[in-house]
Amino acid sequence: MNRKIIILASVAIAIIVIIFTSIFVRGKVEEENIANQENSMSEQNQPEKQKNVNAILEEEEQVEEGHAEEAGSVDQSHKDDTTNPSDKEQQEETSKNEIANTSEKNTKKTTTEASKNVNKQTDNSTVNSKTTSKSTSNSKTTTTKTSTSTKSIPFKTIEQNDSSLEKGKKKVTQEGKNGVRTITYEETYVDGKLTSKKELSSKVTTKPVEKIVKVGTKEPANVWYDFTLEVIKFKVIEQKDPTLEKGKWKVVQEGRIGEQKTTFKNTEVEGELLPRVEVVSKDVIVQQPINKIVKVGTKNVPASTVFQSADKANQMLTSSGLFKKYGDNVYNFYFTGWTDLEFQVEVGKDHVKRIYFDGLTYNSWKYATKEELIEVLGPKEAEESWAFYKRESKRLESAIRTAANAVYGSGTPEANSLYKEIMNEGTNRYFIRDF
Repeated sequence: MNRKIIILASVAIAIIVIIFTSIFVRGKVEEENIANQENSMSEQNQPEKQKNVNAILEEEEQVEEGHAEEAGSVDQSHKDDTTNPSDKEQQEETSKNEIANTSEKNTKKTTTEASKNVNKQTDNSTVNSKTTSKSTSNSKTTTTKTSTSTKSIPFKTIEQNDSSLEKGKKKVTQEGKNGVRTITYEETYVDGKLTSKKELSSKVTTKPVEKIVKVGTKEPANVWYDFTLEVIKFKVIEQKDPTLEKGKWKVVQEGRIGEQKTTFKNTEVEGELLPRVEVVSKDVIVQQPINKIVKVGTKNVPASTVFQSADKANQMLTSSGLFKKYGDNVYNFYFTGWTDLEFQVEVGKDHVKRIYFDGLTYNSWKYATKEELIEVLGPKEAEESWAFYKRESKRLESAIRTAANAVYGSGTPEANSLYKEIMNEGTNRYFIRDF
């Protein structure tokens, strides 16, 4: 009796283990099937999964049928207990063998089912692996690269004041040059297309060179030009003419003065007038002079004119302010500060022998205007020159008046006529008369 109870208990325990194992395996299989369904990227694996599930369900039904057969065998053994002892012992032995076979069979089935579960799990892993591989084959290819680019750095311009340059003027003493900045990037490409670009570094590889400009601060100079016209005197060539009476002369060729032009540069800096600079040589001739040719009479005629005595003439000429050479009775007139002879009176043994007058300078002063002087010389210098011309012209006119009186006497008609003749001839630049 105890043996039967033990056998029945073992069978019951085996049935319970099989049932729980089947439930556990079935739950595990369902979880794996759900996981495979969620992770699968392709619908082609669905029929295979359904086939595996159906196979598991068929195996579970076979296990349950086996359990039912075992239970039937147990019930039949209980029925056979009412037979005779020998038969009963034989049945017990047979039943024992059957239980052993059944247990061995169940163990084999359990092993087979476990093996199938293992195989099923192995198949799921393969599927996942394939899915993963397929997923990998369908994923996008990502690559990274590094690249560099350069960017120009503009140079700066620095201005520096320079007192040696005039205002408004600039001078570049150093040329500017742009610098270079090198930038490194990390670029990400997906299937060959740029998707992101990240700056890794930025470095100045070439520094820019500053441009330096000098800016003038010096006050600009006031510059102007003027010129002078210097007279080139012509020569008087005297030719003796015996057909003319003594004291008579005749101009056969008028003389013409020459002109020499000199240009000057005047510079005034900050109110200070710098020394005048000659910019054109004095050799520049505007007009060449032409000599004057005079025929001088040598024919003797009776003296019919009364002259002042030599002593009286010397007294009058000495008091006129004329310059007398030492040891000689020759009286000369020079403009103040000048060295050129303008007027000359020579006294002979008995009376005035000769009068000479070069009216070139006097003539130029006579016809000059103050406005012209201002235009050429400027207001200040023109005013001084104008006053000088007037003063010196009066001195010369007074000397000529004295010479005429020294020849014929003060206030005589002959003296007045001679004065006018000298002045008129002086207008033509030259007068000469022998007495």
